[in-house]
Amino acid sequence: YDGEYSTTMRYVHRWREANRGVPDREGYVRLEWAAGSMQVDFGVARARIAGEMTDVHCLVVSLPYSNMRLCVALPGENAECLCHGLMLVFEHIGGVPPVIVMDNATGAGRRNAKGEVALTGVFSAFVAHYRLEVRFCNPYSGNEKGSVENAVGFLRRNLMVPPMRAES
Repeated sequence: YDGEYSTTMRYVHRWREANRGVPDREGYVRLEWAAGSMQVDFGVARARIAGEMTDVHCLVVSLPYSNMRLCVALPGENAECLCHGLMLVFEHIGGVPPVIVMDNATGAGRRNAKGEVALTGVFSAFVAHYRLEVRFCNPYSGNEKGSVENAVGFLRRNLMVPPMRAES
């Protein structure tokens, strides 16, 4: 575009005035989630296990419609840990959500050069077994799953201080 900055600003101003108050044309995305949608992310916290400080990988799950948050401490972020953690969450809430929104979780899949996500074999079988729809966020777009990002920070600041202790 070879136009002037002031010309562009006038165009944007006129467009905003013409579209003010028109639903779905106000220039932003509404943060509404359907009931049953689940956001999933991993966070890392420090814990004292068997007397030794170690990193614990926390699978954090958020249900944005009800603002419910759950956390499962796991030894890693691989496919087996992800599937086991999600199974524990499903048992706890008494059901399986129809949609799971994830970022580039290593245990779930890998993003290729074209931006397409290829699921790992274990996670692919898990998704097929529970008949889930899995959506992946764009890289570096934390706003697409802000509910779970907020939950990771909240749990780290409020539940993991001082570090938790366990015998094993």
